[in-house]
Amino acid sequence: MAPVASLFVILAIHLLNGFSPFGEWYCWCGPDIPLPVAMNGEELTRAPVIQISKDAIVLEGEQLALVADLAHDEYWNIPTLEEKLRDLKQRYDIIHQLDPAAKFEGEINIQAHRELRFQTIKRVMYSCGRAGYRRLSLTVESFRDWPPTR
Repeated sequence: MAPVASLFVILAIHLLNGFSPFGEWYCWCGPDIPLPVAMNGEELTRAPVIQISKDAIVLEGEQLALVADLAHDEYWNIPTLEEKLRDLKQRYDIIHQLDPAAKFEGEINIQAHRELRFQTIKRVMYSCGRAGYRRLSLTVESFRDWPPTR
């Protein structure tokens, strides 16, 4: 019985860290990814998160590629990212196969370092599109919150 209780405690902590009591979803971005600042924007919705630092590309906490390695590739897509995104889409389809109201929207949130070359972000966006994720949201810091307190 103890392992089950531990599982529920871990699940509860995970859910409390990711959600507020008011229903909005919190988006945490590590200190190694300072976000660009924008005057206009919308609240993010919960979707898979791709983090692009100056060093690595990470999907939902799993490092998939090194940014330095992308400079040597001549292809537009990032195969490991594309494969993982297709796996996420397939998992979504399996989980929601009995719910006709649940439709895959292809939403994804991208957190990119503000000093990153756009070519890298463009390759990530291209890989997302090839995997069926076409509703891309770029995470930014609000100009109201500038300068950041971190």
